[in-house]
Amino acid sequence: MKSAKIVLLSACFLVVTAGIALAGSIGDVNATNPDEQGPYFLNIEVTGCKGDNTVISDSLGSTFLVQVFAHANCVKPDCTGDDCDLTETFTVSVEVPPCHSYDRVKVQLFNVNCEAKTPETGLVTLEDSRILEQKLEIRQIACCASILEQCLDSCGDNETCKQACQDDYEECMNETLTLSLSCHPETFNMKSHGNWITCHLAGGEENVSINDIDYSSVVLAVGTGTMAPDWYNQEGDALMLKFSRDQVGELINALEDNPSFPMTVQLTVTGDFYDGRHFEAFDTIDAINPGEDKKSNKGAAKGKGHKP
Repeated sequence: MKSAKIVLLSACFLVVTAGIALAGSIGDVNATNPDEQGPYFLNIEVTGCKGDNTVISDSLGSTFLVQVFAHANCVKPDCTGDDCDLTETFTVSVEVPPCHSYDRVKVQLFNVNCEAKTPETGLVTLEDSRILEQKLEIRQIACCASILEQCLDSCGDNETCKQACQDDYEECMNETLTLSLSCHPETFNMKSHGNWITCHLAGGEENVSINDIDYSSVVLAVGTGTMAPDWYNQEGDALMLKFSRDQVGELINALEDNPSFPMTVQLTVTGDFYDGRHFEAFDTIDAINPGEDKKSNKGAAKGKGHKP
């Protein structure tokens, strides 16, 4: 039994369990943003019995989950003819929570028959009818502005309160979060002919989703030099970034007029969230230059007075 949530639907108490499919279907799913500074709405086309349907939504990482509970039997009361079916196609609109972005939507349609109660518990058993999962990018871009609007609405005519809201908004927009970064190889051979240096960017201790990052804003800094990734891909809760090894090597060589190896190099990845906030993340690698390392070590040995 995959018991999930108990909700109230038309005076029927119900619980979700596994079972066979019933009538009903999910059609087109799309997201609209009527006001560019306002929330998104997810519009779901459902074929079934239009009535007092219950809708539950939740966030599962970068997936926005919507569960629609509809009536299984959709017929006219006391009808025995051929024109008893009340099934129709209608649209269910769900507001997407602000301050979070998604790249996938999953819709589950459950059918419920209020007449079929379990004698022991009085609960109505639901059975999975349709499950639709598809890619759908929803990019929230006004988290700080949304918070400001709600704050101002709660202030009324209180100017002190309004100023505090504005101060919080400025702090929100200027906030820089520190994420976690892990780059490989940890030992960077300046003479290697490899193609990439690979970094994994994750939320770390911050309560943020990698999916909320504007990937086009991401850059890698080595000293004062910067470069964009050649390739990126989201892997679970992390963003994988690939940078050209040749370019990274050039930035390392530019750190000093005559760089001495081995040396520890700090890598800094920065970028922006869709809501206007910024982030930074740090890691270090050890740069070596075979041949140059030996010369440096030999010179150091002579400086200590050791015999050749």
